Amino acid sequence: MAAVQQELAHDEIAVRAYEIFESAGGSELENWFRAEQELMSEVVPVAPKKRAASPRATVSKLGRSKKAKPAEDSP
Repeated sequence: MAAVQQELAHDEIAVRAYEIFESAGGSELENWFRAEQELMSEVVPVAPKKRAASPRATVSKLGRSKKAKPAEDSP
């Protein structure tokens, strides 16, 4: 998950930690980490975008390096 990691807002974590405290008690730190973990598991990572091919790579794929035949006149 090193490639894509979304940071959670402090307020989101605080609200969830307080909800955990109200329902189960526990220490502030444990509730904070639990809230952070729960919220991070809800985040769906987005695949990184592929880089577009450079114009040079596209030109070489099209065979621009070959010599073009001269156009023939039709009768």
